[in-house]
Amino acid sequence: MERTRELPRGRLIELVSELGPSSGSSLAAFTLREAQQEGGLAAWIESEEGALFPPDLARSGIDLDSLLIVRTPTSGGVIAIAKAAEILLRTGAFSALTLDFASLKRPRGEAFLARLAALAREHHAHVLILRSAYDEFSLGTSIALRLDARRSRIARGRFRVELHSLKNKLGEPPPRLVRSFSAPEGIR
Repeated sequence: MERTRELPRGRLIELVSELGPSSGSSLAAFTLREAQQEGGLAAWIESEEGALFPPDLARSGIDLDSLLIVRTPTSGGVIAIAKAAEILLRTGAFSALTLDFASLKRPRGEAFLARLAALAREHHAHVLILRSAYDEFSLGTSIALRLDARRSRIARGRFRVELHSLKNKLGEPPPRLVRSFSAPEGIR
């Protein structure tokens, strides 16, 4: 696995992908695994109709026994996921959260994002938000980084995910991340 500068902690990071959430979710899995390896708690939050497949996370090295998976009612949309994330961040126990907004409609207003951003800063946590590339606009001003996750095949069953900055409010060059991984046959 190639490794360069890490994603910043304490910020909201929006990951978009032209392939839907799959490239972003690959990067999110790397981040959750790294948090677990450092002794931190990690969580994945999505709607009850989300596409998370835990065996894929296990194959990527995530300890499922210590990963909290939260599935919110689909009718609650993005706000239900954000409220679950807010509750977890307020505990101060979680060092990495993935919020899967990919199949959900963006709500009006940004107050929920401002609360999440403040909690991420306070607890120095990774907060990654997965969205579809078809959502052409960023979620709002509370997003510190909006990154395009691009996946490419490098060999049979081997892929690379690279990040390209679409929005950067950090005041420094965005992280240049490249991650290589194996995937089951059939992945394009």
